[in-house]
Amino acid sequence: MNEEVDSETERRQDPGTRAAVSYGFAFLCIAAALALTQLLGDWAKSDFTALYVLVVLLATLVSGLRAGLLATVLSAVIIAYMQVGWVKQPDLGWDDLLRTGVFILAALVVSSLGARRRDAEEKLRAAVAQLRRDDRAKDEFLATLSHELKTPLTSILGWSALLAEGDPDPSLVAAATESITGSARSQQHLIDELLDVSRIMFEKFTIEKAPVDLVHVARETADVIRPASVKKRVVLDVDLPARSCVIEGDEYRIKQLISNLLSNAVKFTPTGGWIALRLEVRDSQARVVVRDTGEGIDPAFLPRLFDRFQQGEGATAKGGLGLGLAIARHVVEAHHGSLAAFSLGRGKGATFTATFPLATAELRKSA
Repeated sequence: MNEEVDSETERRQDPGTRAAVSYGFAFLCIAAALALTQLLGDWAKSDFTALYVLVVLLATLVSGLRAGLLATVLSAVIIAYMQVGWVKQPDLGWDDLLRTGVFILAALVVSSLGARRRDAEEKLRAAVAQLRRDDRAKDEFLATLSHELKTPLTSILGWSALLAEGDPDPSLVAAATESITGSARSQQHLIDELLDVSRIMFEKFTIEKAPVDLVHVARETADVIRPASVKKRVVLDVDLPARSCVIEGDEYRIKQLISNLLSNAVKFTPTGGWIALRLEVRDSQARVVVRDTGEGIDPAFLPRLFDRFQQGEGATAKGGLGLGLAIARHVVEAHHGSLAAFSLGRGKGATFTATFPLATAELRKSA
């Protein structure tokens, strides 16, 4: 955990700060080596080349290649002066030049190797941190999955046991039938999502392309979602063009996409809120826009919003596996489109925009 925090802190530093820290550490290493050589003996008779090679290696491993290169330059200057003394003017012979050149070459090799090792260590730390995050996400997903599957199953078993006790009242039968049907549909939805994610992961997710009228599909899907919004007392405002808007795609998957976006909006919009479904046509593209006045999205979470098994703060309490938006993005991308989300932050609502290329003129005529 500490390594993750340290890596995150280092990534958040601006480039200027990172460079200043790197160069400062290189100067510190050289100053320490210079002080050590003064303490150890006569400059003219001592060879401290190995010491400065170690200094270059240390600077590279701790602060990266830039610090190693700076340490190399400073060390080369110091060693060159060490050959002739600090009082008289530099007058290097060929032996001195050769020795300095060998040092520079060795220092560059050490810097390069040190930088590669440091990069490898950083990649390893990042990979380990990602594995830990994935492991936590897996544990959270399994816990959520068991809960989501168990809840409707408990309802089904409870109502079934009640009906099996004798001749129930007709009103009780009606209530039991409605509850069992709703619970079964909930489980079917969960299983369908899991199967879709499995198909995506194993690259078996396919679509059957045909002319699809987005106006018709959006209106039908909104009518299916409307009872849920009415039950929660959330306004669902649908504004669609009077003319058809045809794309080439899979009607079932497009309905699934719009349903996921609207269901998500209903789930995260409080009572008395507002949801808008719009269809816009611009520059040979169709845009399905779902906007709500709901809980909004933390800007820091937006980059992970469409990842599998990812749910924002407080989302787990509202149910679901965190798969709907991941599936929605894949559906849009399978239609050569894009899916984007925008939010000003928590409590400020969210806007989702799915963009599709319009069908060719020939395909629109055949629709």
